[in-house]
Amino acid sequence: MPAATEYSFEPTTTPLESESHQFIQRVAHLPMVALTLSRLAELYEQTKLRHEILSYALNKGEATVLGSLEVAHGIANRTGLQGPLSMVDTSACYVLSKVEEKLPIITYTPYEVRRIFLPLAQKHRLPPPAIPHTSDGTLPVQPVEPRPPGKITSRGLCVLFV
Repeated sequence: MPAATEYSFEPTTTPLESESHQFIQRVAHLPMVALTLSRLAELYEQTKLRHEILSYALNKGEATVLGSLEVAHGIANRTGLQGPLSMVDTSACYVLSKVEEKLPIITYTPYEVRRIFLPLAQKHRLPPPAIPHTSDGTLPVQPVEPRPPGKITSRGLCVLFV
């Protein structure tokens, strides 16, 4: 089983990084989020390596997003939005600290969650639900109500035309 330290995900830093992005960094370093981000980044890179045309499109998209971030950063600096954004970041960090305090499970690695909660789940496991059987051992057939033609079925999967 891999060690929990293999989940460290280091988001790509850009020249736009500043102290007003602490909340995003804190969330990105929560073990379950870091694991998810690292797996997605791995799949994303593998996809780019396997498909040349898709790689070209994704690289262009990344460049566009980075350019948009630079423009947005400039606008935020010129219009004085850094102060309010910093206040939002500080408030979000405060709320995250309270959530971590009240629900420390969000700071556990997946292996810690499994190690702690698997025995509890096994201890309190309910018996599986009983499956009804007919006298010959087969599953009973549920009667199906006829539907008028040309109507969407109750599952919404198909339209019947007669």
